[in-house]
Amino acid sequence: MTLLSGTTSLPPVSVSAPAYFPRADGEEGFTASKWASERLLENAAQASPELEVCVHRPCAVTGAHAPNEDALNALIRYSCMIKCVPRFEQFEGFLDFQDVEKIADGIVREALGVVGDDKDGVGTGREAVRFVHHSSGVKVQMHEFGAWLAELYGRDFGEVSVEEWIEKATQAGIDPLIVGYLEAIVGKGEKIRFPFMGQKTA
Repeated sequence: MTLLSGTTSLPPVSVSAPAYFPRADGEEGFTASKWASERLLENAAQASPELEVCVHRPCAVTGAHAPNEDALNALIRYSCMIKCVPRFEQFEGFLDFQDVEKIADGIVREALGVVGDDKDGVGTGREAVRFVHHSSGVKVQMHEFGAWLAELYGRDFGEVSVEEWIEKATQAGIDPLIVGYLEAIVGKGEKIRFPFMGQKTA
């Protein structure tokens, strides 16, 4: 949802205004489906004011059991396997990863109303619809990905072009769906943005 604002960081607020409408040509179908889901919840809250509605927006969720076709988890997994990271020339924004168990814990705690000042999620208060962002709290810029992995795993990572990374990852067994996704990005030559979800309430 954050990227609908045209930025890589957005406070936890509604994106229902026309300025945030997703593309209608099918190019951003996943984002459009999430936007439509949020609108459905907002409409339900407006129709039934007694409902307490909370929209959760997690950062990129990671975990040891993530499916092979999950792009961002595959990026970490195969970068570790081949000991190098792709050079993100067409990517902007931040790599904001958080473990699935921590994200789930934050959602449960929010639902139970026991989230204190040390919560991972950052919400907008007790309005009819609350928006809560779940973030690692660590801003890793795209060009810092290799250094971040090196600090995390205690060893150095080389940096190669996206094309070379794809070739190495393919040899290591990466899912063809991920290869197709990355090749499509490179082929289009468009800038791809990744959001940071740790923006505090405006």
